Amino acid sequence: MSEPAITVFVRKDGDDFRSLSFQRPEEVEQLDAIERGFAIDGRNVVISVGPDWVDGTDVFYRGPDGSTASDDIRPLAGVLRDTEAYLVKWLGELGYKVEFA
Repeated sequence: MSEPAITVFVRKDGDDFRSLSFQRPEEVEQLDAIERGFAIDGRNVVISVGPDWVDGTDVFYRGPDGSTASDDIRPLAGVLRDTEAYLVKWLGELGYKVEFA
């Protein structure tokens, strides 16, 4: 049996920001998603990322798990890649295949 898929939508949110959202699987508790740095919007889990910025943390990059990468300037592509990799790892551990749209 193949893994169920979750589609993560990546949307432009201004020139330097992207919003990532996906429908929250039932086994993901709202509090768990919030503790990982995501917001809840109805049934969706949402996060906004930008260069050196993740949902208001602008001193240095803070990943969705709260970890800090460095205090060096991080371009949007790097922050977006790290956030996407985090989602693939987290949701993969729950048995989901992640697809980006």
